[in-house]
Amino acid sequence: MVTVVSEEGIRYHVITTRSEMVERHKVVLFLTLMKSTAQRKFIFVGRPENIATLAKLGITRVHAKSLVLGLTPEDCVSGPDPDYSNPGLDLWVFGLRLSGTDVYIKLQVVMSEGHCVCVSFHEAEKPLHYPLR
Repeated sequence: MVTVVSEEGIRYHVITTRSEMVERHKVVLFLTLMKSTAQRKFIFVGRPENIATLAKLGITRVHAKSLVLGLTPEDCVSGPDPDYSNPGLDLWVFGLRLSGTDVYIKLQVVMSEGHCVCVSFHEAEKPLHYPLR
């Protein structure tokens, strides 16, 4: 059994007997941490492909943030993946289907600075695979 305590003091007790449970648990913990951090400070990276996708979908950065805050473990595509541009940090990839468009969402929590970064929020360039669906 593993015990993890979130920033809010919530204790999670996990009995790990299958690798699938371990992976789902990691996603749940990341989402809990990400949502808590994003409530305090959320940075949406204004890359051209991110801005173009917002325009195509007719949504704002604020709406994109609310969509990110609504992510579930079933929306996870991959993670944690190392961020080679920022050693020591991880990236997580999620996906959503919005208005007939598959959206690729890449997120990072930077605990040392207390914020969540939405690195990518753009049309998926290839089909997304959701291992927890």
